[in-house]
Amino acid sequence: MKPIRLIMSAFGPYADKVDLPLDKLGDHGLYLICGDTGAGKTTIFDAITFALYGEPSGRIRTANMFRSKYAVLDTPTYVEFTFSSADKVYVIRRNPDYERPAKRGSGTTQEKASALLTLPDGSVVTRRDEVNRAVEAIIGLTRDQFSQVAMIAQGDFQRLLLASTEERMNIFRRIFKTNLYEELQQQLRTDANALIRQCEELKSSMRQYMGGFSFPTDSPIAPQLEAARKGEMLSKDALALFQMQIDSDHALQTQYEGELRQIDAAIEKAAARFTVAQQQEKAALNLDIARQRIAQETQKLVLAEKQLHAAQLLLPQAEALDREALTINAQLPQYAKLDEYLAKAKTLRQSMIVLSKKHTELKVKHAALQESIQKSKAQVADLSDAAVNAEKAAAELKKIQEKLLQFQDFAELWRKYQDHQKAYAYASAEYQKAADRTAIHHRTYITLQRMFLDEQAGVLAAQLKDGIPCPVCGSIHHPQKALLPADAPAEKDVDQAQTVFEAAQKQENLLNQNVQELLGKALALKEQLVQQSEALLSTVEIQKIPDAYKQQQTIWNNRLNLAQQEEQAARQQALEAARLNKMLPQQERQLEIMSMQLNDLASAYAEHQGSDQQLRQHISILQQELPY
Repeated sequence: MKPIRLIMSAFGPYADKVDLPLDKLGDHGLYLICGDTGAGKTTIFDAITFALYGEPSGRIRTANMFRSKYAVLDTPTYVEFTFSSADKVYVIRRNPDYERPAKRGSGTTQEKASALLTLPDGSVVTRRDEVNRAVEAIIGLTRDQFSQVAMIAQGDFQRLLLASTEERMNIFRRIFKTNLYEELQQQLRTDANALIRQCEELKSSMRQYMGGFSFPTDSPIAPQLEAARKGEMLSKDALALFQMQIDSDHALQTQYEGELRQIDAAIEKAAARFTVAQQQEKAALNLDIARQRIAQETQKLVLAEKQLHAAQLLLPQAEALDREALTINAQLPQYAKLDEYLAKAKTLRQSMIVLSKKHTELKVKHAALQESIQKSKAQVADLSDAAVNAEKAAAELKKIQEKLLQFQDFAELWRKYQDHQKAYAYASAEYQKAADRTAIHHRTYITLQRMFLDEQAGVLAAQLKDGIPCPVCGSIHHPQKALLPADAPAEKDVDQAQTVFEAAQKQENLLNQNVQELLGKALALKEQLVQQSEALLSTVEIQKIPDAYKQQQTIWNNRLNLAQQEEQAARQQALEAARLNKMLPQQERQLEIMSMQLNDLASAYAEHQGSDQQLRQHISILQQELPY
């Protein structure tokens, strides 16, 4: 990072804008800022670090301490830093929290901290946290690392020397871009650990499989196999031993399979002989069952012959019943029709009951709604002037309220008049005291001056010396000098008395001017008060104003209460009239719907009555025709 330009405004000890062209320092990359204590060296460090990271370079100061106490209120506080990195130029501007003049009205407001980073392509980053991350990415250092290696104030280099090994490694790694090597080491370490874990997993799997290997206990190599299963020999030796046992098991398996085929052939021959024996046994059993069934069927045959003879005796009666059954079967559709008519008639009568009930209920509601509509129309007629009355009442209330506001203004004017009267009385008393003091100081000054002038001969004689000519007569001998009284005032006493007198006189003049100003204001307020009192209270006498004000205010307050009640009642009536006017069309529409519903119910009931009469006729005819 190379600094190019630094601008500080109302920052630290700098009250105005300071522009530092840092590019004139050259291209060597190492700069020394020196000067006396308090010259502002650390402020430059703070400004650069604050511009980049939003914090000062040291640990003692904070960002909200950067506003210069010497700056005028409307001078903005900010730092603008131009720098280059990797041959690209960046501009960053920041300001801390500070008080500034409000844009509207008087007073001050809080200017919030902000940051603006302009990138080489002209795009900008505005959010402070995003600006901080962008700066760290551009420079490659955090704020603490930057303070340790890029811009070292006074003895801060010792912090880098005394830092821990890990901290110094992180700083130098970011400076010299050795992150790639660290990442390679980390990747190699990760891959090695992965291979180690894979190897351990394979070993564990082998130990599991070997532990589950089974073998006959009479095997010649059973002790060696047990040791291999417990993991007490090398893997390759154990695998060879296991393969030897597997080969032995394969040979035994081949031998056992041959013996098994011979046994299967013998079993098949025995099964064939067993099947023939089973068939012979089953045939004998079936023969016994057939003999038993023949005996049973013979008994059934004898019984059937007896039943046949009895049926032949009942044959004529059965034929008569068959003919009657045919007749009844022919009439069954009519019975079904009769059932259908009866069910329909029952359903129809239930429906007629429901229709009658609905018609009766709706008719009651229809009559109630008609009555409600008539009442609403009557109320609307009575409230036809409600809106006008409400406006009149509101206007009257507003007029009374405006009148009461005049009373409030008059009361405020009366209070100001009373305050000025009191201030005038107090100022007059103070002026009189000052005039008395001035008179006393004037008499003191005149007395001291007269005494001083009267004793000038003694003062002059006190200064005469033999051999020195007298300033009056020129004689160098002074045989009989005038005497200076002990209580004679000195010139400084006269001057002091004059100073005291003039100060008292000045104070007297100031108080007199104040008295005249208060008197003028009091007279102006009195004139304004008399004018308003004549218009508001019908009196111009100051002493009668309080009583007249109380009387009129009581009257108008009573009128206000009455007007508020009337306005509220009129407003309620207007709201009621509006509600009724809105509700009436809805009620009339609802009444029309009810009338239509009543007609529909009456029509439906008439149709049901016709259908019921037809069903009754059909039912009567069928009941007469059918025997049952």
